[in-house]
Amino acid sequence: MKKKIMLVIIGVGVLVAIGLFAATKIFSAQMGKALEGELNGFLQTQETQDMHIEFEPFVCEGSTKIVCKSPSLSIIRHAVTQDSQQPHTKMESLTEVLQLSNLTLSFGGSKTKALIDLESDISLGNKQLHTKCQNELNFINPLLSLSTQCNTQLGDMESNQNIHLSFAHPSFQSSNLHKIIKAFKDSKQRDTLLENLEFALISYRSELKSPSLKNSIIAFDGRNEEDMQFLSAALAIMEAGLRQAQSEETKELENTLADALKITSDALINSAIQEVWYEITPKDSQNPKKFLVRGILELSLADLAANFSLSSGTR
Repeated sequence: MKKKIMLVIIGVGVLVAIGLFAATKIFSAQMGKALEGELNGFLQTQETQDMHIEFEPFVCEGSTKIVCKSPSLSIIRHAVTQDSQQPHTKMESLTEVLQLSNLTLSFGGSKTKALIDLESDISLGNKQLHTKCQNELNFINPLLSLSTQCNTQLGDMESNQNIHLSFAHPSFQSSNLHKIIKAFKDSKQRDTLLENLEFALISYRSELKSPSLKNSIIAFDGRNEEDMQFLSAALAIMEAGLRQAQSEETKELENTLADALKITSDALINSAIQEVWYEITPKDSQNPKKFLVRGILELSLADLAANFSLSSGTR
């Protein structure tokens, strides 16, 4: 389910970029309407057996910069279960997983660059968030790069995520951004592309800060002091397990993971901590290791230890 939600969100972003380049030959007065139809049409086709999307149609305006807005978009899980008392009777239920309000997508670009911004209020259960993301796609033959910066407000906590990736594929040689993005839109071309698509992590940084993280987490998540103590103790146990790692091949990474767990554990019980941060960088910054996108879930701890450095800290 989480994978499907991510695919929808990524798909929306890719579709907007596609629309931008598809609309370059349309008169400016028509560009917003062209994107409007593409975006609403895409969402209408995302119904599956276990997921349903309800939304108020996007309205798009602009010429050199297009802004598309929808008051509401909800992703709803559709579940079918058997009645334990009557095995032949099936029960259906609908559960709202994610609700986006005041959703705004804006974008601009050129022949080599697509700029896509997303801003929305988000409801996850009884949790209220506000997020704003800036995405930049660049194509410099033969590499496609993606830079994403997201700022999310969770109560009085602020979360910042920054990630920079590059992608490589044989078909990128002598191609252009329009053709590459168009290939992602077509399901057959996309499946073929993903077979040999490689990615490299250039950098990743995550920050969480507030006047007091411990007190902010209690207020936002509804936890109490006992909950925080329990979570801190659980993380300390995991930290101790990593400290006892015997493999020389992965020991460096396991120690840095243990450091990160210690930092998180301390933030849950120490009211003075205002910020925690985590950073991943390639060990060879000049020539970062490439991995197949379809094999990302198969990466071993040894692969990660050999190619990436992890650091973390508090303030």
